[in-house]
Amino acid sequence: MADKVSAGLHAAMGNTRRPDAIFFQEICEKSVKPLELKLEGWAGPLDVRFMPTYYTVTGTSINAQKTCMDGSGQDRGAFGIALAVPDSNTWYQGTVLPSPDGKEQRPMLCAVVETEGSAYCNAHFSSGPYEVNGKPAGDDNDTNPFRPQQAAFMRANVDYFNDRHYTTYYGGDLNTTTQKVSYLSTLYTGNQECGQPTPTSPRTGEATDGPNKIDYIFGPQGLTYSCRVIEGGLSDHRMINLTTS
Repeated sequence: MADKVSAGLHAAMGNTRRPDAIFFQEICEKSVKPLELKLEGWAGPLDVRFMPTYYTVTGTSINAQKTCMDGSGQDRGAFGIALAVPDSNTWYQGTVLPSPDGKEQRPMLCAVVETEGSAYCNAHFSSGPYEVNGKPAGDDNDTNPFRPQQAAFMRANVDYFNDRHYTTYYGGDLNTTTQKVSYLSTLYTGNQECGQPTPTSPRTGEATDGPNKIDYIFGPQGLTYSCRVIEGGLSDHRMINLTTS
């Protein structure tokens, strides 16, 4: 399950500018160190932080890490998300988002880069029924959706960093199409999504998963954003490349 890692790395290295941060989804734990070394060969000193996805063991209150295997059944450690940041980063934290009972307990990973006055939060939200490309229903539903709760939880963390005067960028694979973008409303308030030319533009953007946009990156208003969606090679998603000026 390292396809998105390969694609994210390919997309990142296709740019001449060293990235301030890279968000990775659906990464195997044992891929993290090789990924870090590969990135450092291109972009200089970086740390790749990892957060596993959990599931609740049936009949208990125990959360166990979801395991990751390659195509031959070889153990690849835990399954989760990662966040690449400059190695001056010292504080980072993984958090389990509010998630449906008996389903994957979804992760969020935040890191602060004190020397740059910036903070980053990457998350992988619960998957819901897709309206366009016919994928089957996932963890979430539209009767009692958890994605608005996950968005509110992420926003509370973003506000914490903003209140401490960090410039904060956040998002990830939020598993929400633009038809259901109201689920993500708390993430938009006072901020701007990469696919929006202006903060008041429609909450749309280029597709990242088949005909759907389900991946998002947000940042503060007042900056000029350049937002490109890049083919991801082996990944089933296209990569979002955000630059500011």
